Amino acid sequence: MDATTRTFIAINFNPKIQNSIKYIQDHLKKTDCDINWVKPENIHMTIKFLGPVRLTQIDAIKQALANLFKNTKPFNIELEQLGAFPNMVHPRALWVGLKDTKQKLNRMATSLEKALQKMGFEKDQRTFNPHITIGRVRSSKNISDLSRSMPDCHASGNLTQTISGITLFKSTLNQDGPTYEPLYQVKFMN
Repeated sequence: MDATTRTFIAINFNPKIQNSIKYIQDHLKKTDCDINWVKPENIHMTIKFLGPVRLTQIDAIKQALANLFKNTKPFNIELEQLGAFPNMVHPRALWVGLKDTKQKLNRMATSLEKALQKMGFEKDQRTFNPHITIGRVRSSKNISDLSRSMPDCHASGNLTQTISGITLFKSTLNQDGPTYEPLYQVKFMN
């Protein structure tokens, strides 16, 4: 059996975005809900979760990323509203939405999905929804307090970031939470 590593493809965010998300998390922590919060340094937007991938496939994934995004130009996104999956009444995951007026993130996700399908990866059955996961709900403790607090909580100011690359990450699960190691990055060209 081939050795595998847990991987995903994502976009990183700058410290300004990370700090704004930490501010939101700190506000929501006051509800004393049972939530596993994403560490600010781990804040990212997953384009495609691959799961366990054979080490022999890594080079082909890198090549696919290089081919797909070699002519991509940097573009801007903006933080939007706070939300929850599946809904605000029974949340399992908390997220911050991303405004992408030119739909570049959706086009990236669609082209990546098609390329990876050709390589034998399963198509994601969920519709791509650009967001940053900020926490995962572990129990229903104080959920009604959380639901009441979420509408009043938002990122401060118009927080935008120029997206200038996409990264293949290795994810290692530890007792203290996951650690992410970049395996390969495609820089977008001006």
